[in-house]
Amino acid sequence: TALLAAPGILINQANNYDCTALMYAAMQGHTATVTALLAAPGILLNQANGDDWTAIVLAFENGHHDIVRLLQAHGAVLPAHLRQENRAPNNINKNQSWK
Repeated sequence: TALLAAPGILINQANNYDCTALMYAAMQGHTATVTALLAAPGILLNQANGDDWTAIVLAFENGHHDIVRLLQAHGAVLPAHLRQENRAPNNINKNQSWK
């Protein structure tokens, strides 16, 4: 958290793989890090990498449902094709309920 307060931090800077710190934290399931990043001024929730994946998509695809809900609560948008109402019934995990 101290690093996030350092002057000159580029919170949305992507690395050579076109991923941001928020994307990595969401993909790896690091809820505390995602929470800290969400509190950072200027964080871009829906920034996409070169494959058009955002932090919420990476969390969703890696089964981190708590992070998906956390990101949604802060305004991140789960793409329509991943929302339960738009998925084929045979592809829906019964434990998922996305809005």
